Amino acid sequence: MRVALLGPVRAYADDGVPIDIGGPMQRALLARLALSAGQVVPVGSLVDALWGERPPADAGKAMHALVYRLRKALGEPGLVGIGGDRLPAEDRPGGRGRRPVRGAGRPGPPGAGGRVRAFLPEDDIPYVLDSLVGKSIVERTADSYRMLETIRAYAAERLDLAGEPERTRDRFTRHFAALAEELEPLVRSGRQAEMLGLFASEYDNLIWALRIAIDVRDATTAARMLGSLFWYWDTLRYDGRAKAYVSRVLEFGDALPADARAACTAIHLMAGEGGPVTDPERVRALIDECRRTGALERYPMLPMLTLMTAHLLGMDDLVDQEMARIRAGADRWAIAGTLVVQAVRHRERGDWHGAAALLEEALRIHEETGDQWWTATLLAGTARLHSVAGDTDRALAAYRRSIALVSALSPHETIAHRLGLATERMRAGDAGNMAAALRDIETAERAAWESGRPELEVEVSFAFADLHHRQGDIERSDRIFDRVERSAREIPLPEQGIDARLVLARMANLVARGDALRARELRLRSVRAASAHLDPALAAELQAGLARLEGDPRRAAVMLGMSQAVRGAFDHGDALLRSLVTRLTKELGQAGYEQAYRAGAETPRDEAVRRLSPR
Repeated sequence: MRVALLGPVRAYADDGVPIDIGGPMQRALLARLALSAGQVVPVGSLVDALWGERPPADAGKAMHALVYRLRKALGEPGLVGIGGDRLPAEDRPGGRGRRPVRGAGRPGPPGAGGRVRAFLPEDDIPYVLDSLVGKSIVERTADSYRMLETIRAYAAERLDLAGEPERTRDRFTRHFAALAEELEPLVRSGRQAEMLGLFASEYDNLIWALRIAIDVRDATTAARMLGSLFWYWDTLRYDGRAKAYVSRVLEFGDALPADARAACTAIHLMAGEGGPVTDPERVRALIDECRRTGALERYPMLPMLTLMTAHLLGMDDLVDQEMARIRAGADRWAIAGTLVVQAVRHRERGDWHGAAALLEEALRIHEETGDQWWTATLLAGTARLHSVAGDTDRALAAYRRSIALVSALSPHETIAHRLGLATERMRAGDAGNMAAALRDIETAERAAWESGRPELEVEVSFAFADLHHRQGDIERSDRIFDRVERSAREIPLPEQGIDARLVLARMANLVARGDALRARELRLRSVRAASAHLDPALAAELQAGLARLEGDPRRAAVMLGMSQAVRGAFDHGDALLRSLVTRLTKELGQAGYEQAYRAGAETPRDEAVRRLSPR
């Protein structure tokens, strides 16, 4: 591994693949360790370097957690460790003066002196394992222990001496390629939680097997593994190396099986490598190739990826053709995917109720197939529909159920769903829900910190900022957005439209602050940002607040009506919008407000979108 310290701290694997180190604390830890490469750095020195004169209350545990996150990010557990000596007897589990027991058992190693027990006393097992962690011999994971790089290096040396590295390497890659193919269909079934647990426990081995296949130019094995791994990356486990692995497999070119070559090309192009796809003909040709080679059937994530890309490029004929082909088949999981794409199309055309019906149908199918991840994802989607309809109780119930489902898959997967629950509570606006929202955000914050994924920490920051905005503390909200903006510049984050979200949030804060001049300067950018956020009605709602701020309540009511024309439904679930309606009704009178609102709501959707854009 190579670490670059000039400018932002960066790390690269031995094969040149950039490594996503994680947040600022992990970068600081890596930089401090890199400055003392090959040396033992006392924990106290690390605590001083990272926290200075204000360390956390339990700095030792915090440092262990930080080292664990850095190990996960680097993907090489043996590179980073916290050393430690054996605890004195009085500090051991079991108390003062406990002596090892000798007696019948298997012989010890040469020179050990005497014999050792075949089994440790149960109370001693945690101590012994933790002692081995302290000596960097084993690593503690979320629910197990495993050997570190030092043991693997020793085993590799023994293999070399035995003249068996190639045979063992080939058996290793064949085994994990077969395992990846075995797991892939099962992770979309009722056995999903069980299979994802196995996927997670074997993830390091799967990645190592993929790297070996790439390094020895075994195109077929690399392609076999990539299909399953990409599904995992795209749903449950962000890995900063994913796109680089896709690119390296694609370099095999004609050596790849035809279906794998088409699939890798589609993933490379449509998953955001090099920016959004803008060439419809290239997409059409690629989808045709995926269909011709059977890649759309071989790689189940491809139909959703290709259909969404074609939809975003306005290729309605191709989308209709492919959805009809998939629905004529027997794959219920794939059929549910077409319903999700169709729901997105309906929503973007202002048919909110049509979108709701399609999502409900897709939800029923995934409940039948047993796919907990997609069931939870669609529950979160339907929660949003219930929320806009003003049915807060159903929205909260849907989020609670989605959290229960994903908690069985991955503790980090609950973060987005818990933040959705918190947002819904904040939208309700009453004191009880606001207090519960704070607890939800704090729970998500702890999980995001433990995950070591900076993009999840950014999501938590947005939630905290929204909470302060709704409580009227605009300055505090703005300070959080300042930090998010700095983080987005300093830390490589997955593509998530941060700039667009910041524009919308900044304008909302300016309106709440009463700064009409600066809010007006953001109008054009807010329209573009709302479109990028796939909810242009947000621009109408923001402009309604700005219009009232500028002393034009009638135009504000028209803008709220236009939000219905654009979205297909007025957002009845947001307490801030309900409060704005109350103020406008008081200023215009009931009849005046309804007449102005109706004028906006009856505007044709395309005309409403055009009128929202500043001239």
